[in-house]
Amino acid sequence: MESPRFLDRRRSTRVRQTIPIRIRIASEDYQVEHEAFMMNKSQLGLRIRTAVPLSPGEAVVVALRTGSGHAIRAHVIWARHAKFSAVSVAGLETEAALG
Repeated sequence: MESPRFLDRRRSTRVRQTIPIRIRIASEDYQVEHEAFMMNKSQLGLRIRTAVPLSPGEAVVVALRTGSGHAIRAHVIWARHAKFSAVSVAGLETEAALG
């Protein structure tokens, strides 16, 4: 018997890109910048990897590490924390496109 195929219910297509970014978190009054990496992006959001633990519902500001200083607001939709490392992966819904 064949296993069922994965049904992709995403609202928009993801584009794989590993790009260095900076994030600032509302709970830190947006005063502290943290390094992170954008792993993929879509018209509606980003998947990021960071050493900072994030929680669903948290508000963040995201900017590219290089260049323009253009930043966008986003909020965390989901987050997963690795058990044996300081790495977190999170899905962000954005108000606009980054880069």
